[in-house]
Amino acid sequence: MYYLSQVVVVPESYIEEGYMQETVYEFDCPFDWKEVVGDLFQVHYSRFCPRHAAVAVKYGKYWFYIRDDDINLKSTFILLLELFNLEIRVGGGAQIPLPTI
Repeated sequence: MYYLSQVVVVPESYIEEGYMQETVYEFDCPFDWKEVVGDLFQVHYSRFCPRHAAVAVKYGKYWFYIRDDDINLKSTFILLLELFNLEIRVGGGAQIPLPTI
């Protein structure tokens, strides 16, 4: 989930204001997390509520959303939801084996 969170597209102002930290190489070139995650997951942002979003949430001045036409991304999101639900149903996941891939 950490790796998936790194491919959330954020406004440049969020990085400048410290809401999000940008991963950079030692020579200050931004690291491209899509090299690690590929097209498995991506969250976009908009100043206005997106019309064609499968899921959208407002945080600060922006809306963050998953596009409704991205079937692969929605499948990944559903898998994450099921993993969270599984953990919640058993009281935090402390008593079940962790799924490994």
